[in-house]
Amino acid sequence: MKEGLRDKQRRLVEREIAAAAMRLFDSEGFDAVTVEQIADAAGISSRTFFRYFANKEELLVRYQRQIHARLVTALAARPADEGPVTALREAYIATSHVAPEDRDQVLRSNRFLASSRALRVRLNGESTVDRGPVIALLAERMGLDASDPRLETVAVAVGAVAGASFNRWLSSGGQGDPAEHISRALRLLEDGLAGLDLPAKRRRSA
Repeated sequence: MKEGLRDKQRRLVEREIAAAAMRLFDSEGFDAVTVEQIADAAGISSRTFFRYFANKEELLVRYQRQIHARLVTALAARPADEGPVTALREAYIATSHVAPEDRDQVLRSNRFLASSRALRVRLNGESTVDRGPVIALLAERMGLDASDPRLETVAVAVGAVAGASFNRWLSSGGQGDPAEHISRALRLLEDGLAGLDLPAKRRRSA
């Protein structure tokens, strides 16, 4: 369905508000920034802001949901003959790749999230991510019912590792491509964490 002019204009205004907010969050910290400051930076009134967002938390919730939507689209596009874990890993890698010329902007736009554990907890409480679509796609690949607990285990484990790796990339100052960090971490998860116990077992048996 073709996007209407009114919807397109609304989406553009939302994007401008979000961009202004992200700049303020990075420079001032999320808790210190007010809706009035965001509106002023975006060149709108506070009343106009509330036509698009209920509060500044909703702005971040939508941002994270958009990222998740891209992941679902990437997962659905993976080759049908890929296993579910491989397909999900590759979808995370594809959607976390950041070109060198864009890394500074991405870093500045997300750094405040990595620096505030309280904010991450608050956003998690807002149920920003619906794993249902990911689980449904994994179920289709495996020929399983979506209620099979293995599917949720895969979705949660891979998502948690990818998210932690991205936050580590932010905390490190944005060194390299975040997709490479996520790829290494997910390989470790796939190889099995039990392998990390081997050196300790050898030491105990020596």
